[in-house]
Amino acid sequence: MTQTLKSEKFKYGRSFKITNWGCQFDSLLELKYAISIQDEYAFMRSRITIFYHHGTGQPTLYIREGVRHYTPDFLIRNKQTGEAFLVEIKPRAAQNDPQLI
Repeated sequence: MTQTLKSEKFKYGRSFKITNWGCQFDSLLELKYAISIQDEYAFMRSRITIFYHHGTGQPTLYIREGVRHYTPDFLIRNKQTGEAFLVEIKPRAAQNDPQLI
């Protein structure tokens, strides 16, 4: 069975802020994620803005024409290896959104 991709844009419902561990989560899904990784990863919820050139998708330090910004949900770091990752949490219903792909 072939799954057809929907061309309509995913629409978010109302967000309820949840405060726990001294930080604020934008959704229950984000809080569940934080709980699921807490044994292996340290995480940061402070807003980290990354500027990137729209045409190339490459990060930049300079704000000029054609530059956009992105703010990931989490910065996580593995407690054993120190390896770090940026994480964006999205509901399953948004998985085929062309902007996310």
